[in-house]
Amino acid sequence: QVFQTKSSDCSITLSVPEEVWGDGTGYQLLMDADHNTFGGIIPSEGPLANSDLTEDVYGQFEYTIPEETEFFLNTDMILVEGDLTITIPAGIYDYCITNPTPNDAYWIAGGDDARGDDIEFAAGNHYVFTVEYLASTYGDNVTMERDLTGLERVQSVDFKLYPNPANKYVILQAKGVSEDITISDVQGRVLERIAQRGDVEMNIDLSAYAQGIYFLKIGNITSKLIVQ
Repeated sequence: QVFQTKSSDCSITLSVPEEVWGDGTGYQLLMDADHNTFGGIIPSEGPLANSDLTEDVYGQFEYTIPEETEFFLNTDMILVEGDLTITIPAGIYDYCITNPTPNDAYWIAGGDDARGDDIEFAAGNHYVFTVEYLASTYGDNVTMERDLTGLERVQSVDFKLYPNPANKYVILQAKGVSEDITISDVQGRVLERIAQRGDVEMNIDLSAYAQGIYFLKIGNITSKLIVQ
């Protein structure tokens, strides 16, 4: 499979430059392509829920970061630190950025950009949601920016990753690599950094990786890697 942005798509990055709370909790981005959840399932203020999400709630979100997401207060399917990117069809979405907290609530982060009602994500654009600690409010804060330079970088990288699921190794073929290749776990922690440039064809040794889900990233495009 070739991972690249189509002209009818846009890319979305969730970025947590450094761990916000220091307690192992992190963030999820939940996106509703039918854009009919804001004001109901997504409240205009307060948490998304005070418990684990039920199917009638999480079933409304067609796209998520991380792409493999659990909807429990106690989950490691979150981004604690780092960047994750997905590609979605351009269109109008409702969305929220959540901070599921064990034994507490499915909080929605702070800031005007942490939840959205009928927000247009235009074709050919790259949107970056950044979550940081805001000292003035003693809380988290989300800002969203459109990054055209980042999108150009995404479109210039064309790569294949196989076999996937993988066992002892995975083969990476990539063209136009201009940044380090990284492999991260589901919490966004970088486990391996590969310094390669230009056209790359290589076997990546997975013998030290436990079974599970990882993310291989080149520039601002990310592919899910399953190790069996």
